[in-house]
Amino acid sequence: MKLSERAIWLISGIVSLVLIFFLFEPWIDNNQQENDPIQLPDEAAVLEYLKENWPVSEHQIMTGLFIQSLQFVGSTDVELSGYILQHYEDGIHDDVKAKPGEVGFVLPESVNAAGGGVQEA
Repeated sequence: MKLSERAIWLISGIVSLVLIFFLFEPWIDNNQQENDPIQLPDEAAVLEYLKENWPVSEHQIMTGLFIQSLQFVGSTDVELSGYILQHYEDGIHDDVKAKPGEVGFVLPESVNAAGGGVQEA
């Protein structure tokens, strides 16, 4: 069976359109941002989210993260610099507050590349 040139172009076009659909359909589905239900723009939204999704803790310590720089060094390595801020209230957090010279948090597998250290503000 011999196909005409027109039939070959028609088959080629249909196959190309089907392949384009299968290429772009997952890409479009995975790049939808409106499906992200967890956006916490202020402190009230954070407290409401914690109340609904987290067990009540004896101590809640206000913690913030300020990222100064973020660099992807390789496929599995990331360099990050910035500050971790924790607000301890005297009389409330005395039993969990880090003593002078102690660290109040741990960053597992961290590398001290810049020679900086943990400092109390």
